[in-house]
Amino acid sequence: MSLRARLMAFVLLVLTCLSILFCAVAYWKMSDAVEQEIHNQITMAAEGKVSFVSEWVDSRQKIVGSILPRFGTGELKPILDQAKQAGGFDDVYVGQPDKTMTQFSQAVPVPPGYDPTGRPWYVAAKETNDPIATAPYIDAATKRPIITFAQARKENGQLVAVAGGDVTLARVVEEVTAAKLPGEGYAFLMTATGEIIAHPNKDATLKKITEVVAGFDLNMIN
Repeated sequence: MSLRARLMAFVLLVLTCLSILFCAVAYWKMSDAVEQEIHNQITMAAEGKVSFVSEWVDSRQKIVGSILPRFGTGELKPILDQAKQAGGFDDVYVGQPDKTMTQFSQAVPVPPGYDPTGRPWYVAAKETNDPIATAPYIDAATKRPIITFAQARKENGQLVAVAGGDVTLARVVEEVTAAKLPGEGYAFLMTATGEIIAHPNKDATLKKITEVVAGFDLNMIN
């Protein structure tokens, strides 16, 4: 092979190597850009949903809390009716230490002998001066999984009443799973201990996240 042919072959080899290198760099940069864009979309969707849920929770806690200053000032049911409509609750009520339970006008009645003072929402609210939201549980009247927002009223350190409002998980699921994520991504909501509150798979409600997403590690987010 002549010197000229060898030089031509060498130049072609160098150009080929450079082309491969440039293509690899371009692919890497493009992949990195696509990955960053997907990450940004997921972050924006998550932040937007967290903001929505936070505002949603805060507004309902305020509505439940607004019942308490009016407790004992007259007929209670009209006050509860207003709160139900304002917050879109499924049930709104007030429980008292003497086990009296007052619900809004059109509520599904609680079972005979129902004792509000032993319910999770009442016990949790009694232990603090702040509004609370319970972990999901089965409602005694409707037998559906719900979350309760509640707050206690105390006078001179003594508990006077606890106001509460129920929201079925169906409402929460609709809001959370409406988030649009790239590809086959989806949003879900769970408690700090891993119980699922909202998930595109309706059968996942109240299950542990590890039962639904194999290998999920709670320590990654705690």
